[in-house]
Amino acid sequence: MLAKKLSGPLPEAPPMIFDNEPKDVVLEYMRLMKEEGITITGVDIAPAPIEDKKGKRVVASGSGKEKG
Repeated sequence: MLAKKLSGPLPEAPPMIFDNEPKDVVLEYMRLMKEEGITITGVDIAPAPIEDKKGKRVVASGSGKEKG
């Protein structure tokens, strides 16, 4: 019988916001993070996920270069 080893609690994923969110959502996110002492800048806002050919959502790399 296989026994699963407990490795401890899962790391908490930081909240994430994408650049396709409405302005009021971004501002509210920034306000909530500021309350927690975290300053959000444009670098912290991820590019919106895109769908690949199989219909899976993937996060764009943000490099601006398309594979040809």
